[in-house]
Amino acid sequence: MPQPRPQPVEPEPTAAARLGSDPAAEERRLAEEQRLDQTALDTIPSSEAPLEPMARLDIAPPGGGLRRRTRVLLTLIAGGAIFLAGLQFERLVRGGGPPVPSTPPTPSMVAPPTIIRGQVVAIDGSTLYVREPGGRTFTLHATRQSRVARGQPVQLRLIRPGEMILADSRAAANGRLVARSITVVPSPRGAGR
Repeated sequence: MPQPRPQPVEPEPTAAARLGSDPAAEERRLAEEQRLDQTALDTIPSSEAPLEPMARLDIAPPGGGLRRRTRVLLTLIAGGAIFLAGLQFERLVRGGGPPVPSTPPTPSMVAPPTIIRGQVVAIDGSTLYVREPGGRTFTLHATRQSRVARGQPVQLRLIRPGEMILADSRAAANGRLVARSITVVPSPRGAGR
């Protein structure tokens, strides 16, 4: 049996054209669209016929359980956000915020920091002579603002030659390395004192 040719569909009128049309013309247009849709469906062979429209699947349990679950979930999310905001606020209030330098940088300390890791070779007052593993020796000057620690704050005079240190320093305007912090670290295995 020969298949009927689909009839050309006229283009839909624009929104402006529809606004100016009368209700009867709109009903005729809708009826024509339905007739064309039905004609198109009638031309499909039965093996390719579309399925009957399915009933709406309702996945929510009776009594609006899905809505209740959604409310509970949103409440938990909001509670978590409030909790995290409270932690951040408490951290800032109790002083756990960003570190504030104890002394403002002076104009003489404008160079980028230099990290020195090595063994203390000698100490002369507040000057440490430190040898890096590569063999270079640095002269490191400590000031009253220099922080010294060995797990906890200690005085500079407690550092002994032979100990390994990690120092954060800056080059002063006169070229001297001035220590901002000095930390005594455990010696690497096999390193003698």
